[in-house]
Amino acid sequence: MESARYIIGLVFCAFCMGFVFDVYNTVTGASKWLRWLRPGLDVLFWVLSACFVYYVTFLTSGGKLRLYTVLLLLIGYGLYFVILHRLVEGIAFTVLTVLGAIIRFVVRVLNAIVFRPVLFFMKVVWWLVSRLYDLGVWTEDLFVSLLSLIARIVWMPFRRFLPHNTKWQQFIAKRWEDFWVRLSNLVRYRSQRV
Repeated sequence: MESARYIIGLVFCAFCMGFVFDVYNTVTGASKWLRWLRPGLDVLFWVLSACFVYYVTFLTSGGKLRLYTVLLLLIGYGLYFVILHRLVEGIAFTVLTVLGAIIRFVVRVLNAIVFRPVLFFMKVVWWLVSRLYDLGVWTEDLFVSLLSLIARIVWMPFRRFLPHNTKWQQFIAKRWEDFWVRLSNLVRYRSQRV
């Protein structure tokens, strides 16, 4: 009785190992992104398989490994390969194909419903912000021109009473220009961050 449980248990282990190997091999082989995981998954597969075989031998024969353990595993895998290998690979490949189609469909729907409208909205907002910035620059130029014209008109009568020292005029002109350059740079910097 113990020998029959041992034999059936190891054949079952080989069936399970073949099934898991075919599934993860099909999954990692179907994607370029998962192929780099294959060496690590191989090591993990063999470590877990060894633990599973030992656990089954522990349950069936108290953990005693016999000489024909490897032979039973080979026979079990051979039976799996003859009976279920093509079916399991075909089902795994079909499931991967269906999942890939579903994922592509979801990505296309998200692209059409979410990403494209958000991108379009961002382009419209960017266009509006850039037009508002251009309008602000034009308004600034107009405002500065009007202020300088008004300042010249108002300043004209007092001009002859002041000495013709151009240093203070250059100082005021420089400060005035620096103020507007800084303000313009500030507006430009804030509009580029948006």
